[in-house]
Amino acid sequence: MSERRPPGRYEPRDASARGHLPLPEALFVLGHDEAGRTRYHPRLLDAVLGGALLAEAAIDGAVTVVDGGTVKVAELGARPPSGARDLQIAVLETLAGEPAPHTAAEWAGRFAPDATARILESLERVGLCRRVTARRLGLFRADRVQFVDPSLLGRTEAWFTHALTWAHDLSPTDAVLAALGRELGPAPPAYEDLPAEERARRRRAADEAMDESVRRVVAATRATIAASAFGAYR
Repeated sequence: MSERRPPGRYEPRDASARGHLPLPEALFVLGHDEAGRTRYHPRLLDAVLGGALLAEAAIDGAVTVVDGGTVKVAELGARPPSGARDLQIAVLETLAGEPAPHTAAEWAGRFAPDATARILESLERVGLCRRVTARRLGLFRADRVQFVDPSLLGRTEAWFTHALTWAHDLSPTDAVLAALGRELGPAPPAYEDLPAEERARRRRAADEAMDESVRRVVAATRATIAASAFGAYR
């Protein structure tokens, strides 16, 4: 019989936590605390999620990023990819519906403003989260997220920690989760406790797990964060 875990807790070395959410949804969950409040500046979270939406399309082969950063959309035919969720289809339709070329940074920036709302809708659609609105002192409206499954945050944090710190067979999704999750805020203690040379090796492993297009999306997302004022207040 497997050991039962307390709600919200998950063993970070347990690889079974990996991949239980799509990449953008996992980063959305990492951006919230146990009470469902946003942990980071909303614009920072939007920037990371905008990059995640484009990175997911690159991982799936729907887009490539050529020299100079220009995004090229693959010819996917009239039908959406098999098993694609509504959010993926919306991203692909947006990419395919724009005749003018755009760079990875421009596309990530275009997805960013409503990324949080669209990803929350995706999680609500499958019953993992719900939006809660309350009034503070009867006057101020406060929106937050409620995790329907209490272990959702714990599992996602465990997946992030595993990908960042211990995994030796990183998938491209693992690698992007590790890279963009680090852009959100401080790394988990398990990662910070590693020797400096091991942390450098882990960063190289994440880069090597991505193909060139995915690496360029991640680099464009990092550059956007670094160039923005909110990047200094993480």
